[in-house]
Amino acid sequence: MPSVEVSVLMPAYRSAATIQGAIESALELPSAEVIVAPDDGSKAYQSLEQLYPGRVRVLAESNRLGPGACRNRAFLASSGAFVTMLDSDDMYAGGALAEAYALAAASAKGVAFIRTVYVSPSSRKICRELPPSGRIDLAAFVGFHGSVHAVCARARWQPYAYGVVSEDVLHDATMLIACGESAALTQAPYLLTIRRDSLSARTDQDVFNAIYQRLSCGSEHPSIRRLYREKHRVGCLFLESLAADPSLSYHEFVERRGIRNAD
Repeated sequence: MPSVEVSVLMPAYRSAATIQGAIESALELPSAEVIVAPDDGSKAYQSLEQLYPGRVRVLAESNRLGPGACRNRAFLASSGAFVTMLDSDDMYAGGALAEAYALAAASAKGVAFIRTVYVSPSSRKICRELPPSGRIDLAAFVGFHGSVHAVCARARWQPYAYGVVSEDVLHDATMLIACGESAALTQAPYLLTIRRDSLSARTDQDVFNAIYQRLSCGSEHPSIRRLYREKHRVGCLFLESLAADPSLSYHEFVERRGIRNAD
């Protein structure tokens, strides 16, 4: 294969039904490699190295370390000049990774972000507003109430603060701050599947809200405090809605309500 330009970090947890689709969406970029970090104690993923020789590396299995920890160990095993992540039940829409890589490589900061479209368990796309201009700043991100995904030069990659609620969102905000709070944003999306067992679909929102409130006071960076204040505000509204509709996911709630940043 060509020299590795982009390393895609991929945790794998009970992913046998979806992981090949995720991998193939990443390998659409000829210069990409995928580093799979199993997190369910399974050796079943080892065959992926034979299916995609020279393009997929599977690390030794771990058990319930969480996605952030797995992304961090995949980063240490990666070799690409640029780095990004993809969960094993998600996919890049056609051209998304190539577009993001081109934008990041052309950027003075070496960073770009892939816009996100959420996909419900019934395969309905949940489309919420992100700037159509091709750039995202921290204020727009805080008002999005979701995640975007950085592709960035290796030296600028930030580790995940794993084991915290909304670690993807925290990582996105950290990456945005590191590149001056504004970066290029793709038009082609990252397709993020909402799982019924994910944090955003569970109903212990009161626990999450208490954590958001604590983090809104505890972070050293004012933009991170603002982010968690907003998550706490919307989380409280979501908790009220769950009383009437326990099956409602967070992202469906945000779409229905047309939530906007209170600031």
